[in-house]
Amino acid sequence: MRERFIALALACPVLAFGCSGLPAPHGAGVPEAGGDPILQRAVSLARPLANPADVPSPALGALARAIGDARIVMLGEPWHGDGGAIRLRGEIVRFLHDSLGFDVLAFESDFFSTTHGWETEAAVRGAAGVAADNIYPFWATTRAAAPLWEYIERQRVGSRPLDVVGLDPKHVGATARRSLPPELERRLVELTDVPAEQRRAFHSVLENYLKREQVYRPTPDELAVFFTTLEALERAMRARPAAQREPFWEQAVRNLIGAGEYAWRGASRDRVMGENLLWLATQRYPDRRIIVWAHNNHIITDKWMYYGAPDTVIQRALLGRPHARIARATYLGAEAREYFGPKVYSLGLLSHAGTFTPDIRTNVDVSTGEFEEGEFGVVKPLSPTPAGTLEAALAQAGHRTAFLDLAPFRGPEGALAARVLDYSVTPPRRMRYWEGFDGFLFIRETVGLNEPWP
Repeated sequence: MRERFIALALACPVLAFGCSGLPAPHGAGVPEAGGDPILQRAVSLARPLANPADVPSPALGALARAIGDARIVMLGEPWHGDGGAIRLRGEIVRFLHDSLGFDVLAFESDFFSTTHGWETEAAVRGAAGVAADNIYPFWATTRAAAPLWEYIERQRVGSRPLDVVGLDPKHVGATARRSLPPELERRLVELTDVPAEQRRAFHSVLENYLKREQVYRPTPDELAVFFTTLEALERAMRARPAAQREPFWEQAVRNLIGAGEYAWRGASRDRVMGENLLWLATQRYPDRRIIVWAHNNHIITDKWMYYGAPDTVIQRALLGRPHARIARATYLGAEAREYFGPKVYSLGLLSHAGTFTPDIRTNVDVSTGEFEEGEFGVVKPLSPTPAGTLEAALAQAGHRTAFLDLAPFRGPEGALAARVLDYSVTPPRRMRYWEGFDGFLFIRETVGLNEPWP
């Protein structure tokens, strides 16, 4: 598990600083309860959601007003093994679809497999079948996720379906393993003059990547073959007459190039996710409203919320960090805000206490080529956030679930302490969260992935 976290931390500066090795005792830098006017104001502005199944509720009216005419709503979570976060966001998805006209659901999951799989396989296998093959298991096959997929399936056969797509350049879905190699080969033969020997070398790299993405490291010569072959195909596809062009496949090739750059050249995964979201919002679904489902860490709309945070632990971690590295850092949310401005609404989620599933995985098992599922039946207690944090104050105020609009906090100095960025490893941090999020959902007591939701 620690090896997986280290690999992720290299690509995600929030996580990297969370495990920087600097002294960070639980609650470090967190003020005592009471006497904090910003915290007191947050508690006064929070709106109770009542039971997540009781929609609509007064808080959802407040959420609808806060979202306004935004085209993209991003729903976050503080940990992939948070069953309450999945259940609550599932109800928010239902509300956004039923009441506000959002009808595309974009997961932080395999762009090719999820998008192409939904388009080609959902009618035969149903929503849950496509999800089980192509979306990370904690979001696809758990008890917490079941109501969401039941709802999506009901809508799929109705008059106004909720289309499901992916954003992630990581090719971990079964649809990619089944469809991508033969479809690329057909287009390479038809559209390019890439010789057969080069195509065979390219497919060797591709097959290894699809089955062993986490551990496969091609040689420099293999990398050159991989990228030059895809670039030749991309040029040929874009050169076709307009009537013959295949917009999805052009983006799929661009996404595969981005996947290789992320896996082997240290490029930003979030930047590629942003490019995929841009394509979906402007090319495939130009007139539709999109829900993004991802981790809190990805939906930050301004990286300076973190890099400029008035938190002593964060500032100490930043000492000596190259400016060029900070300049290159980005998040999916920041990319979306850059493209779409105020048409993006980023909604993070906070969990105060309860239980969570620690063993979540985003890898493919190299021996089977299928998802590693983890031990979803094993849970750990989630320690309550300490006094002085936003979660503790909302819990003390009696909220079970709540919505907090962060717009009223923009401008003034100060910060809030909260456990937003991966609670499995990162204690509460003080930040101006309104710089990176537009609102928060709150859960007082969450559950593991396969535990009943109270």
